[in-house]
Amino acid sequence: MAGDECGCNAVLVPSLEIRIQNQQTIYAYIKVIDEASFNMLKMTNSAGFNILLNTLWLDASATWGKFQGSRSSYLESQDFRLDVSASEQLLRQTISSEAIEAWRRCKAACGDKAGIHCWVIDADEEVVIVAFSWIPDPDAVRPGKVQSSYVKGGKAPPPTPPGLAFPIGKIFKVNSREIVIYHREPLKTFELGLTVNGHTDNIKVEAVKPGSEIVGIWQGVWENINETTGGVAGKGGVEFQVLQPPDDKQQVEFVLKHFDISTGQAVSNDEKWVASYKNRELRWGDSSGTVVIKVAGNTMTGEAKRHPQDGGKTYGRVTAKKI
Repeated sequence: MAGDECGCNAVLVPSLEIRIQNQQTIYAYIKVIDEASFNMLKMTNSAGFNILLNTLWLDASATWGKFQGSRSSYLESQDFRLDVSASEQLLRQTISSEAIEAWRRCKAACGDKAGIHCWVIDADEEVVIVAFSWIPDPDAVRPGKVQSSYVKGGKAPPPTPPGLAFPIGKIFKVNSREIVIYHREPLKTFELGLTVNGHTDNIKVEAVKPGSEIVGIWQGVWENINETTGGVAGKGGVEFQVLQPPDDKQQVEFVLKHFDISTGQAVSNDEKWVASYKNRELRWGDSSGTVVIKVAGNTMTGEAKRHPQDGGKTYGRVTAKKI
């Protein structure tokens, strides 16, 4: 793929498994992969590589040539006509702001600026995904050797010793890029730095407040359930607007909107609620019953049930995704 000689498109996709919202995004992701990106994703066995395998019916030993052939026939069969540039633009509208910044930093480091470079691809309360690149000095083209490194507020995958980002003596190949997933310590700022052949770089990611994953706009479908038959009696669009993370009492405020699925027009006044949010479970209720919604990645699923004294039957179901 022309225009991505440094393999920067690979940094667009490690977290796509929890962010993909529609089939067009999958097509766009498949379209932008070049040989450098393919090999990097295969080496790290990332979520992005699993998307390729599952969509194109490939096995883990698939070669770049096999991928190219499968991609061409698959996208043609799906009538996907976006070029690489348009596909990249679509992806950048879908993925996280951290991944967009990672793509920009990769492009900026792609020139002839020598040294070790590191940047954050994505981060949440559990992990920080970091990309590294080594570009040697033009007058001393040789692999890069880690002279020192540190990590605070997290840990590197084994066998790296605690407190280090890489083992001392770690070698970066000439003009190479690597992706490493670091596990975070709860409620702590993540810091990482390293020195390679006299060149130094570092990153810092502020601590994530618990429950911040709920913040955002979620849209989906609310189904009204027939309490006698258990079947769907009707359905409409629903939107949750959560503007702030939970407070110290693990309570969160949000606006609930109901709209017509076909027209997008509101069918009732906005509702303001205060719910508990614990262990990624949103819970609130009134005289009608209790709504319990579980959050997993960018997806909400839940039910509304009558109070036990009123029979405890399900009268509503909701599924929604973060937009």
